[in-house]
Amino acid sequence: MKFSDLLNKVQQAVIKTQAETGAWRPVGFNFLSAAVTADKSFISEVIIWREPSDMHSYDARFTLFDEREDRYDDPVYVAQISYCSKMDDDPRYLHYVLVKELMHCFDPPDSWTDSADKLAQFLRDLQNKPLQKTNDAISVELKARWMALLALIPPALREYLVAANGKGRRSDELGQELGLLDTIVASALDSYYGEALAQIREDDERPVDEPVPDPNLDDIIST
Repeated sequence: MKFSDLLNKVQQAVIKTQAETGAWRPVGFNFLSAAVTADKSFISEVIIWREPSDMHSYDARFTLFDEREDRYDDPVYVAQISYCSKMDDDPRYLHYVLVKELMHCFDPPDSWTDSADKLAQFLRDLQNKPLQKTNDAISVELKARWMALLALIPPALREYLVAANGKGRRSDELGQELGLLDTIVASALDSYYGEALAQIREDDERPVDEPVPDPNLDDIIST
């Protein structure tokens, strides 16, 4: 599945909900997770792992596990999204984070942090933010944020937000109505929304090599 396919399903679901209830509502995480794993062609299951913590931490991560029984079989991936339990205190933020981590299902294989060297380089680049250098893992993190926004606020829902905002309703008020972060609504109202949507759809049209993971690897991590 490509992200554009998922977005089409989200768009249809949002429009259907509005037609049936008269209210605009974003889809939930369970809807997105079920859509991603529906055909089992890449990821067979998404598992949520809540990590208990007394620390004020908002860490979350996405991990792909290769569950095939024989190295000569086709890869069978199970995705795990783990998050710090303190996020339970902010349901709107937790919803966004879970969706954003799920979007890493669409990371191209060449961006996977699947070795110790790649992980070390990723952490180094994340810390230093070197000039004129793009780390693939960092790039897909930024892209995942926009895909999450698009999945939560597809074009039909954005049209409603733009119209409501034009009538004087603020992004924080609209965020409360939809159960979304104010910052997500504000970003969706920005004109860059159209550029991001066009860019991601264009990226979807580019051919991507099928993943061929090292059979000796237990998992492939994408943060």
